[in-house]
Amino acid sequence: MLSMSRLTLPLDLLASLGAPLETRRLDAAIDRVPRESRFLVAGMRRSGNHAVIGWLANALQADVDPLTYEWMGVGISASGNTVHLNDITTVGLKPRGRRAKSRRLRGDLPALDQATRLIVSFEDVECRQIDNLGLAAGGQWTRVLVKRSVLNLLASRLARIQALVDQGRGTPFLQSDQKLLDRIAGDLTAASAGWNVIDFDRWSSGDSAYRADVLGGLGLSVDIDPAVTRHGNGSSFTGSSIQPESSDLLSRWKLVEWPDDLLDLLALERNRPIMTEVELDHLGELRRTC
Repeated sequence: MLSMSRLTLPLDLLASLGAPLETRRLDAAIDRVPRESRFLVAGMRRSGNHAVIGWLANALQADVDPLTYEWMGVGISASGNTVHLNDITTVGLKPRGRRAKSRRLRGDLPALDQATRLIVSFEDVECRQIDNLGLAAGGQWTRVLVKRSVLNLLASRLARIQALVDQGRGTPFLQSDQKLLDRIAGDLTAASAGWNVIDFDRWSSGDSAYRADVLGGLGLSVDIDPAVTRHGNGSSFTGSSIQPESSDLLSRWKLVEWPDDLLDLLALERNRPIMTEVELDHLGELRRTC
């Protein structure tokens, strides 16, 4: 068993997704998906995971094939060929939530029966912890890690939290603390462990050569941008007057108010390579001006 705070992921991931009958049906549906068409996607929340997943769905179809999330836990592409089981991290968080997600999955099993491609995503979980589940043993899944610069990642989380507060809402899933930084550090060795690492900042800059290299490494070739995602609480620009361009995404760290405590925490990370030299310069700028 893998335990993180209140989260428990059983070794058999699929057993946590529904009652026995539905679980057996889910197992059978996944077995019908060719191994080369099964993707595990990991990344910290606000890393750009859903944008990349939408991009992968288009590349798998070699055409525009947007994912629609009629239920919070399951995305189905327009063609019906790709199914995304979203944020498996939250399964089993508490019994009520587990039953709710099981009902959603049971309702969409017919779509999964027809799927020829499957994307399963995890959020705020280190790659090594996912590997410990044994899901990718024997090359049964292509593993993808979406990484974003630490400052832009934290800025997006801060902006989303503030937007939720302004709406009188909240979330337990966007903490920016030492545990998060430790998870980011834990993923520094993901590439050497066989994960395909996608740098979201570089991907979102429109670097066509980089994107072609990434697709080639995944056995894909067609580069079609996804629609702007509103899933996973949407972009942190959602509801603002800003229509984000690539430059806005790359300079997200400039567009939020930074708590002094968080800047102090980041300053302690200078001896751990989770930030580039450029980011460290930006951090120094923030500490001088905040």
